Amino acid sequence: MDLSPEELKEVTDYLSISLRTEYVYRSQRIRDLTTMDDEVSMIWPRKWQVGKILFLLTRYTPMLLIASTILNGYKINIVFPPQVCSGLWLTGQVSFTITSWSSDIALLLCLYALLGSKRRYLAVLLATHTGLFLGTLLQEIGWMREGSYALPISPTDQDLGYSCTWAGAVTPESMRSHVLALYVNLAKSAWMTALTLGILYFRYRKQEGSLINVIRRDGGMYTIALTATRLGGSVISTSNLVTGAYYNVAENIFSFLNTLAIPILACQLLLNMQRTEDPGVRSVVWTLLFDAPRPSADSEDEFDEGNSTERRMNVVEYAGLGRKRNDLEVKGEA
Repeated sequence: MDLSPEELKEVTDYLSISLRTEYVYRSQRIRDLTTMDDEVSMIWPRKWQVGKILFLLTRYTPMLLIASTILNGYKINIVFPPQVCSGLWLTGQVSFTITSWSSDIALLLCLYALLGSKRRYLAVLLATHTGLFLGTLLQEIGWMREGSYALPISPTDQDLGYSCTWAGAVTPESMRSHVLALYVNLAKSAWMTALTLGILYFRYRKQEGSLINVIRRDGGMYTIALTATRLGGSVISTSNLVTGAYYNVAENIFSFLNTLAIPILACQLLLNMQRTEDPGVRSVVWTLLFDAPRPSADSEDEFDEGNSTERRMNVVEYAGLGRKRNDLEVKGEA
């Protein structure tokens, strides 16, 4: 196998990235085992409502992305036909899109629960996110389709143990749409970051306790880490297109974080929302995301009859931040 110095450097860089990514993806299995107990006890017994659907989508869709990425991008010493390679690549792109959407929606719903505001504000949040999300997705369709084009396996890729050879040809129109999509995604990430910081500020500004303990309540650390990761990845991806830099360390790090860390943080945020003791947050969580907890003989703390009755009485609709609607109505009548 005779390669020019430029081709040899390109192959060496790709192999290095490939091996590092394989190790990171294997760590996904460790995360699956560490959170399985929480999933079985807190998610599976619930009814099929928004919270359960979001959790399962966010948790299991990345596995399709990981499987397709390993099969079509790493050394497995199996040769696939071009049609199979294209299908695997598109499966990975669709899986990543679904995971990004479900993670964002989980974050927005949990932020709304922390805010305790009126339903029309939730509609505004979801409408804004939907507009930005569709603005990104529609611009990416041509780029994803052309990026999936595969060729019969080349001797070099076959010797290295790869399963696919990619055409790597994208039209200028699709590339321009891809660049525009990255800018729209950057705007969405910046908007969600500002929204997260604003809601956390208004919720915790008057609460007592050290800053770190206050932020940890109700999943504050998860929301900050999730939005920071999303924003960092968007900034790096956009700046790389502007500067023409590819395969750099920062892009690889944020690629790993967006693929693995964001779904983990979103799932932990949904689990944490169920554990919170704040009656206002629980009111919104159980009404919007999950069914109200039911008595269980196996749990004496959270699901005994007394606590279950008390929690059901606390599930009321909120009229605004820290204001229960039924309390306002009673005061008005008085």
